[in-house]
Amino acid sequence: ITTLAEMQDLNSNTNNSTTSSGSSDNNNGKNSFVNPSIIPSYFFCPLTETIMKDPVITPDGTTFERVAILRWLILQPCNPVTGISLSHADLVVDHLVRTSIDKARKEAWVRYVVEFRDDDAEKVYEEKVVEKEKKQKLLSEMIDASLLL
Repeated sequence: ITTLAEMQDLNSNTNNSTTSSGSSDNNNGKNSFVNPSIIPSYFFCPLTETIMKDPVITPDGTTFERVAILRWLILQPCNPVTGISLSHADLVVDHLVRTSIDKARKEAWVRYVVEFRDDDAEKVYEEKVVEKEKKQKLLSEMIDASLLL
């Protein structure tokens, strides 16, 4: 999820699958799914509606993605949310939001890696065993066929 629209789509799909099936576990037996309610709205820039990478805060407390607000200020020297006069010099790095987003990204990555190891590593192992058994069967059939000649 990188945009607010993707989060809303996921949220509506989750709600639809819960109401239609009576259960929120609609992912082919897997117990985990992305819960869009865990992504705070303040992670999203009001201009781009994407999760911010370089958040800056205005004197009135509105947080924006740096590039987005700087582009806005080239066209109009005011806060697009409040309409209050604003200059690029007024922008300050929003360390709190940046730290929160970075922490959430790291936690999401760790969950992804752990889920891969638990679910997919076993699947990959099983595929290798099946492949090896097929090769052994084919080899034994070839040997049997050559003995018949």
